[in-house]
Amino acid sequence: MRSALLYSLLFAVAASLANGDDAFAPYPVRNGDFSVPGHGWQPASWHFHTFSGQYTLSMNAEPGPGAPPQAVIAATTPGRACIYQDVPLPRGRYRFTVHACPSLGAQAVVDIAGTSASTAAAGDWQSLTVEFDAEGPARVHLIAVGGGSVAFRLARIEPIELVCAAVPAASGPAVGAIALDAPASPAARFAARELQRCIAQMT
Repeated sequence: MRSALLYSLLFAVAASLANGDDAFAPYPVRNGDFSVPGHGWQPASWHFHTFSGQYTLSMNAEPGPGAPPQAVIAATTPGRACIYQDVPLPRGRYRFTVHACPSLGAQAVVDIAGTSASTAAAGDWQSLTVEFDAEGPARVHLIAVGGGSVAFRLARIEPIELVCAAVPAASGPAVGAIALDAPASPAARFAARELQRCIAQMT
């Protein structure tokens, strides 16, 4: 009975992920839309670190009508600072995207798994995209460089290709695999891989 309930819950989670392409995906980046405040009105689930200079981190929960919330790193003394989090990922290739808007004198940089991208100009929202390979948890850095401030919004990770295999039992033989209709959406593939991982942990 317990196993049947666990499987039912897992399939429900997989279905909700697979059907969520049109909405902002809350997973695997936690609080990637910066909508949940944490201590000191800083975005929850993100850690703040200053490499050099002096910076503050804040949330702009209502930047304007219809605009998504923002995490804002502002310099009082120019240098380099970031927010970061470790994202659990199954083995595969991924695409990380975030929108950044640096003020005059500032630059936004994103770095994940040793691959980075940066803004080209100040004053406008720009989409920064990085494709990377993961063998497990990957650390996401959203970095502000220089003076002024950098606003970030809508940080997300989407799977490009996941490394999938049959689900092994504890004794070794495979107990099954999850088959998806072709072509399967990235969300569906990610949901299937996560479900497969959970099943493997239970066997």
